[in-house]
Amino acid sequence: MDSKTPTVVALIPARAGSKRVPGKNIRRLKGHPLIAYTIAAATQSQVFSAVIVSTDSEEV
Repeated sequence: MDSKTPTVVALIPARAGSKRVPGKNIRRLKGHPLIAYTIAAATQSQVFSAVIVSTDSEEV
């Protein structure tokens, strides 16, 4: 990474305690957990130096 290039970090919050849709982050859509789509989009964007998922869930 060039020293002139700013470091940009993606922080993805993935709270386990959803009341309206329990287990939302790990529910599957087309074979993948929903959180995987967010992580993939952030990673594939090539905008971020790092992608961090913050969660209180053991399953994520």
